[in-house]
Amino acid sequence: MFVAGKRNSVCMLIMRKLIVLFAACLCLLHAHPLNAEDGHYVNQFLVELHKRSTLDDLLADHGFEVEEDLPSLGFVVLRHKEVSHRSKRSAVDHVNKLRTDYRVKLAEQQKELIRVKREIIHDKQVELPFKHITDNSIYYRSEPSRLIHQWYCHNDGQTGGEVDVDLNVVLSWKNGYTGVNITICILDDGIDHTHPDIKDNYRPDLSADMNDKSDNDPMPDVSNSDNSHGTRCAGEIVGAANNNNCGVGIAYGAGIGGIRILDGPITDVLEGKALEFKRQDIDIYSASWGPRDNGATTEAPGAATIRAIEKGVREGRGGKGNIFVWASGNGGGNDDDCNCDGYVGMPETISIGSITDRGGTPYFMEKCPSTFAVVPSGGEEHIGEDGSRTKIRVVTTDIGGGCIENFEGTSAAAPLAAGALALVLEANNDLTWRDVQHIIAKGSRIPSVTDDWEVNGAGYHRSHSFGFGVMDVSLMVQMAIGWKNVPEAGKCNSSDHVVNKDVPADGCITEHVDMSFCQDNHNTHIEHLEHTMLWVDIESGRRGDVSITLTSPFGTVSQMLSTRKEDNSADGLNFQLMSLNNWGENIVGENMENRSL
Repeated sequence: MFVAGKRNSVCMLIMRKLIVLFAACLCLLHAHPLNAEDGHYVNQFLVELHKRSTLDDLLADHGFEVEEDLPSLGFVVLRHKEVSHRSKRSAVDHVNKLRTDYRVKLAEQQKELIRVKREIIHDKQVELPFKHITDNSIYYRSEPSRLIHQWYCHNDGQTGGEVDVDLNVVLSWKNGYTGVNITICILDDGIDHTHPDIKDNYRPDLSADMNDKSDNDPMPDVSNSDNSHGTRCAGEIVGAANNNNCGVGIAYGAGIGGIRILDGPITDVLEGKALEFKRQDIDIYSASWGPRDNGATTEAPGAATIRAIEKGVREGRGGKGNIFVWASGNGGGNDDDCNCDGYVGMPETISIGSITDRGGTPYFMEKCPSTFAVVPSGGEEHIGEDGSRTKIRVVTTDIGGGCIENFEGTSAAAPLAAGALALVLEANNDLTWRDVQHIIAKGSRIPSVTDDWEVNGAGYHRSHSFGFGVMDVSLMVQMAIGWKNVPEAGKCNSSDHVVNKDVPADGCITEHVDMSFCQDNHNTHIEHLEHTMLWVDIESGRRGDVSITLTSPFGTVSQMLSTRKEDNSADGLNFQLMSLNNWGENIVGENMENRSL
């Protein structure tokens, strides 16, 4: 049993005019046993002051020292000599002193975060040693159309999959778009920039080692083979063309940087620093990691990370906004829901999922309405499916100058999407971050017909599995060439909508939220929806038993939260959930006849 109360509001981040009424249905399954999770606190306190000039007095009054200044994010990081370097317990007294001080706007003690690379764990091929390619001649490239093993670039059925289930990138290459003058940064465990497929595109000025402050070289610790993840992501993007080595990158003319952050303790402060690094010089950030995809974790980014991303889209690239590409998660086998990941649920990030060479959903894919699009990167649709079929995934670079042919999952999908967007920006570098999102929405196609496709009130095809569909690079590039920038976004928040009702086991309650005031207020007047945000504060004996469905006046359904069999938390849910299913819908409800497939 739970009570929905305190805060249950709907926010729209939009283009102009808004939906009148949303219906939210909250359901509850039977209760199950409980579990709990915890992490280590460190001697770092993230503080935001009302006035910077009061810092010295604050330090003197409470005995803190400055560890690091983050002026571009508006924070300062403090430490205290009485606080342990690492502890299971929060230094609650010191936190309370800061939070109750009139000079302090925000204060948080930092915790060590668990961030996982979005690789596949329960795949029998990946459980074996990775196959290193010794005969590189099988990946010859005299012409882009002869990419035999890179089916995700050009798929003519060579793997036994479906023809044209690919990124449709070859035409853009032939037209001269390879990502020239566009820069991409891989946030990961480092990149082996000495690799022959990467070295000519490597940008040391756009790189950093945030795990080891002794130098600024993001070279991974090659003594640990697990530190190959970032190198594999980088090779997918900028792998050199026509050198008879591993495989050609999607944007083999782009510049590539790397930030090493996943090979050591990671905190919100570290993430924030990485995501704001060289924001004027880096066009696209690619992140193939996030909170655990174990089906039991619900976690949002911290204050520094949120600030870095929000400032990135406002100020990065000379005010046009940085592009943040994020892997949606590989927790499908654990019954996970990607809307429980607050990184991919931010309006400013582009969440990318994966499909197979048949256009289907791999077993590890998570479903949710915040997924923007999918990219072909392979995988089994069902664990243990027929082993006689060749399982070609993504061909890319490996540490030590090697190659690998079985990189897969959303870890592989996100860098391919980042490379695709580099070609889009090369075609028109005046695009804003929101222009890029609109181009993806219009320039993606249906890879396969399933029962979860829905046509919304604006005529967009949406799926909880595929988002807007598989990215069509050549179509998006052509759209970008003559693209007219979209108007500035508007934002309209409802007031808190308090429910205060018990939901019976195996039962549901439905609440209606009226947003008509948004069209009447000049300051919040909105026409077309982009991101639909739902903030919920729910008390629950078992979080995994709760599901939330949001229905628009057009009848567009968003499964904002699905039940999760592994989530035994008794902490309830105080979280922001996002849907893209209402993209383009307006307030009046016409064109309902266009909703049929």
